[in-house]
Amino acid sequence: TNCILIVGGSISTNGRGGTVSSSVTNIFLSNTSVVVLNNDDSESQLHTTSDSKGYYQVPSVPQGQRKIKFRRQNFQTFITQVYMSNSDYNYDVQLLNKPGFPSNPNPSDGANVIWSGPSLGVQWTCSDPSMDVLHYDILLGTTNPPLQQVSQNQTSTNIVLKELEPNTTYFWKIIAKDDYNNITEGPVWRFTINLETGSVTDVAGNKYKTVKIGNQWWMAENLKVTCYRNGDVIPNISDNAQWANLKTGAYCNYGNSPVTADTYGRLYNWYAIKDYRGLAPVGWHVPTDKEWQMLVDYLGGSSVSGVKLRESGTTHWNSSKNGEGSNESGFTALPGGFRIATKGLYDGIGITALFWTSTESNNMDAFWWGLYFSMPIAIRLTDTKNSGLSIRCVKD
Repeated sequence: TNCILIVGGSISTNGRGGTVSSSVTNIFLSNTSVVVLNNDDSESQLHTTSDSKGYYQVPSVPQGQRKIKFRRQNFQTFITQVYMSNSDYNYDVQLLNKPGFPSNPNPSDGANVIWSGPSLGVQWTCSDPSMDVLHYDILLGTTNPPLQQVSQNQTSTNIVLKELEPNTTYFWKIIAKDDYNNITEGPVWRFTINLETGSVTDVAGNKYKTVKIGNQWWMAENLKVTCYRNGDVIPNISDNAQWANLKTGAYCNYGNSPVTADTYGRLYNWYAIKDYRGLAPVGWHVPTDKEWQMLVDYLGGSSVSGVKLRESGTTHWNSSKNGEGSNESGFTALPGGFRIATKGLYDGIGITALFWTSTESNNMDAFWWGLYFSMPIAIRLTDTKNSGLSIRCVKD
């Protein structure tokens, strides 16, 4: 099927014609447009259409070299040069089939896809009536029609789309090509990436947004509970010296202002995490260092995950020339600052988000993970256990 099969060689000026058929099935093709072209290759008024038996009759034209265009839906348009003579020869043509239309998209057109990371595998089906090997160009974008070519001339009918963002609608399109420059453009399909979200309520009635990231369910807000699971009150320590000398569980509000807790949650020392009465809501716990590492690794590693964890915009985070958070994870980290262990002083609101893990480093210190307004990283360090840091809980 790599050429047009032409039988005969001329068409008589008395109106003799020929037949049009498929190069694949040899079936005669009706409704094929047959047009004699002018010298400048524009279409003349001399035209006809093949009948139900694939037969066409070219109108009488002057003798000499002429171009004829054969055109039919789903077939390659064919233009050939023939000699119009006074002899009675038929001019039979076979048209090449174009590739079939790309179809059966997965995800289906208009699908809502639960975000499980920045990559998504998609696939489709497409066949060629001539059994030619097909090549595909894939276009993707957030506008219709999509403009970004994410792959070219691939032969497989699947691809992993990368760097996708949640809460975004994407449009995609497949262009199928055979080895002979026949092209079929598929329709524009779309899918929407949504986060899988939920909620959890602590013993004091505080309700928190939650989000699934990978295989983990995380709180999407900082903990603000003021009592343990059994209802016992957690001490609220505002005095700097008293805070610095604590060896038991306590919390505080940044700057000793309860108003900050509404947005940023509360700051806790590490002893409150390890208290046997439990700090997290039932069915949840303060994550281990390993669980934090799993989160960071899922989002691409410590060098880039900070941007993906931070809330977008500058409502709460200070602006930075290095860019804002994208929050593509839905984690919505807020810069609640911290309380210094040795002096009990507050610092870092709007700049840093520091989160305890439940994993201790030694008798004096425990691990935490931090995010900074001016850097894309997520950093892992240790601090003394009576430091005041934020807490995010993870589901059991």
